[in-house]
Amino acid sequence: MNSLVQPHDDIDVSIAAAKPLLEDRLVKLYPHLQETYQAYRVSSGIRLVTERTNLGRLPIVGKLSDRVWVLTGLGSRGLVYHALMAQYLTNAIINNDESLIPQPLQPRAHCPNVRS
Repeated sequence: MNSLVQPHDDIDVSIAAAKPLLEDRLVKLYPHLQETYQAYRVSSGIRLVTERTNLGRLPIVGKLSDRVWVLTGLGSRGLVYHALMAQYLTNAIINNDESLIPQPLQPRAHCPNVRS
């Protein structure tokens, strides 16, 4: 995976900044809310997206170091696959054996420089 981390400390996540960006989309979907809605909270985050493979975009499940295990990159399929991926992960943690996780899901398959 060619990950690119861009600092976003300079992104304004205030209601004043977000409202104009979202307002047009909101009123197109729900025109009746144009005059009645009020934003009360804004947040931002980072969503990990893995590279597309011949198997599609696969999540990352496995061991990053002696004490760090990871389950991420589920994307829009998280609701479908979360239980299976969690089962792989917990089984591997309990047995301290990353080989119990299918190889295409392991961190090394996505980032060759990761050593567990």
